[in-house]
Amino acid sequence: MDTRVWTRIKSKPGIPQKKRLHQILTCFILRFTVQCKNFCLHPVENNNKFHSKFRFYLNVNGGTITPTSPIKMWYFLLWFWFRSGFLWFRKKYEILVDGGTVGSSVAGGGSSTGSGGAYPQPRSATTKLAPMQIRCKFGQLGPGKGQFNSPHGFCLGLEEDIIVADTNNHRIQVFEKSGTFKFQFGIPGKEEGQLWYPRKVAVMRNSGKFVVCDRGNERSRMQIFTKNGHFIKKIAIRYIDIVAGLAVTTQGHIVAVDSVSPTVFVISESGELLRWLDCSDYMREPSDIAISGKEYFVCDFKGHCVVVFNEEGQFLRRIGCENITNFPNGIDISDAGDVLVGDSHGNRFHVAVFSRVGSLLSEFECPYVKVSRCCGLKITSEGYVVTLAKNNHHVLVLNTLYIV
Repeated sequence: MDTRVWTRIKSKPGIPQKKRLHQILTCFILRFTVQCKNFCLHPVENNNKFHSKFRFYLNVNGGTITPTSPIKMWYFLLWFWFRSGFLWFRKKYEILVDGGTVGSSVAGGGSSTGSGGAYPQPRSATTKLAPMQIRCKFGQLGPGKGQFNSPHGFCLGLEEDIIVADTNNHRIQVFEKSGTFKFQFGIPGKEEGQLWYPRKVAVMRNSGKFVVCDRGNERSRMQIFTKNGHFIKKIAIRYIDIVAGLAVTTQGHIVAVDSVSPTVFVISESGELLRWLDCSDYMREPSDIAISGKEYFVCDFKGHCVVVFNEEGQFLRRIGCENITNFPNGIDISDAGDVLVGDSHGNRFHVAVFSRVGSLLSEFECPYVKVSRCCGLKITSEGYVVTLAKNNHHVLVLNTLYIV
């Protein structure tokens, strides 16, 4: 049911108040039924708690939905409204399940106990950050080769080429680490094989295929291309609103993060949804993801930290805090196991380096160039740090960081 119907009923003159209220309520019930139908016809997991609620209260038969009983339907509506209200309340007042508050800086020293807390790492206002030297910088606003228009994401290829999702130019561009342009692919459009505002891109390590997430005719769409940019197939991801992070596991599974309802989805190359991890109890707005072994490291943009889960969705720990990782928007893990978290708070690119368990090792900053809204962070085999400045329309490659 289109939201325009709601506006039309609410604003149409000459309708009695009681009848107008009845029409609005009917409109809401129809929209709610459509959402239930979509959810039941495209289930995520049979053992999922939310999905089992639908199956318990609703019968799905050939695309037709009927309540199992009127009493159960009312129970379901009450449960749905209370759950929605709790999520809104928790997000508004920044309440976390494990007792803390998202975005609150941790005062005092010492280390956390157990696996559920963030490491308190207060930084003095006089602390000097080690400067990062620029190795190369390329890109500017425009539609030509080597130019960008609000690029939202990038990744490193098999030969550590820099692959950029040039969002508003509706294409993917591939560069060498030196910034030399190699090739591009993508034709603007919403049909299969075309690109429409591509946001994220990843590479499958076993084949070199590109995984691209764009809009298409839906909120989000995933497409697979060969290493030369030829279209292979589309994967339907109607259950994702906005892809905030994209990665590929060593098994070749595609991992996508939804920033609207903080959730991590694991998808096979064939398009089958293998499992999903509900992160909404532990974070507010995911912005990037890195995978190391069986652990998923997810940046929480509004929570000012990194939240770590295992592959089964169990919460393990938090890394960072507000005065260290302000609005993190990029993460990668080095071969040595160090966790690099990047942000551009204050229009300066800042990198905090943590051990795998979360202790702060070093901090770096690039004071030589303005970086407005960095999108992603990757580290090469030589230790070069790569980031993308969306609002400045360029890519930065920084020299190796020496961690002491």
